[in-house]
Amino acid sequence: MSLFSFKCAKYFFFSPKYWLLLGIVLNLILIPVDAEDFIPNDIPASDTNGFMKDMEFDIQGGHLAWQDDRSTILWVADVDPNTGVFIPSNGMGVLVDQGLLPASITKNGPEWVWGLPEAQIVYSKQTSAQPLKSVVNRAYLNGQGTWVTGTLPSTNSFYSPTGSKNSTDTNGQVISRNDLNSKLLVLNNFNISGTTIRPTYLKSLINPLPISPADSARWVIGAITNGIVYSVLVNGYQQIFYLDINTGLPTQLTFDATNKASTFMWSAPEYNGDLLLMAIVDDTKIQIWRSSSTTKNPTQGSFDPLTTIQPPNTRPYMDSPEPFVYKGQSYIFYLRADNISSGAKGYADLFFSNVTPDSSSNPTLTRQVSSSVPAVRSDPEYYTYNPKNLLNPDGEFPVFLYYTEIVQSSKIIHRCTTGL
Repeated sequence: MSLFSFKCAKYFFFSPKYWLLLGIVLNLILIPVDAEDFIPNDIPASDTNGFMKDMEFDIQGGHLAWQDDRSTILWVADVDPNTGVFIPSNGMGVLVDQGLLPASITKNGPEWVWGLPEAQIVYSKQTSAQPLKSVVNRAYLNGQGTWVTGTLPSTNSFYSPTGSKNSTDTNGQVISRNDLNSKLLVLNNFNISGTTIRPTYLKSLINPLPISPADSARWVIGAITNGIVYSVLVNGYQQIFYLDINTGLPTQLTFDATNKASTFMWSAPEYNGDLLLMAIVDDTKIQIWRSSSTTKNPTQGSFDPLTTIQPPNTRPYMDSPEPFVYKGQSYIFYLRADNISSGAKGYADLFFSNVTPDSSSNPTLTRQVSSSVPAVRSDPEYYTYNPKNLLNPDGEFPVFLYYTEIVQSSKIIHRCTTGL
């Protein structure tokens, strides 16, 4: 290099233009796709002195259900489909029931059961304090627009119910836990149709399933199959199983030497309706598998790795993921956390990503929707009003993500726009 060239290079290296150009290049490399165009809009959605516990949305009817963390009251409020605003802002729209089992015991609030003609609520109702006992209750809107409550039969000592997610089913189903002391998961399958309830015990499912206390069973989302997914400790590792409700037979789906938690399965429209399976793996990433079954039967074929979600972030752990579908595309929202169970232990940020295979030429979309202000965030939820097709919303209404910020003894619900 000549002396002239060296001086020119030295001048350019120390000039402001060099560092400006370098900054632009690094931003293009390091910023996730679309991040430069998206500005988080993260604002409180509830009263700042609120105590909303584990809120759950009814995207079919535009409702919000939650249990007061200070008491044992079940509240339902409306949600504005265009703005995501709670009506009223404190969530106390209609007092549906009281005397619920404390959330400190159930670790879960009321849940929605999808189905026709509309979604219903299932929840844990306390029947005795000493000894502590409960039953599973449901609440539904009658023809006059009034909330009606009742107890599901044969649910003594059952609690923490979870409803099926089949929007076209006239017979919603429920799984719940039995034995408040050991907290073993038991299948208790109910058909809910209109104002009548037909209990249908499956004898092969009465015995407790060997499900880890830290992980819960979840219904497969959609009408494509009638079953649940859950994790079980096998040879030292948490593996994912599928349980067919119709036969009562379990099928192991994963076998590699990693620990899986927070399992979900759903029908993905962008993959011709094939079943996708997801879980947090070893606490640090989200793995998605795709079913190879040509009949879309999770007990046939195999679940092969599709992609991994692990965006750059200073917080090392994944927490509270959940999939949703919007305009023919699958997405997953999740927390990046300082610690596992970050809602009680440390700071966390709320993200969502689309499900794009590693081999795809399409860019992966990842957005942080919570603000950059450090906060103890937990219990993220998704909402878009869609009474037409719950399994694949057409985009008529926007998507909002919510989370709970824990500030001392209060729980403040935040609403975040997504750009979807």
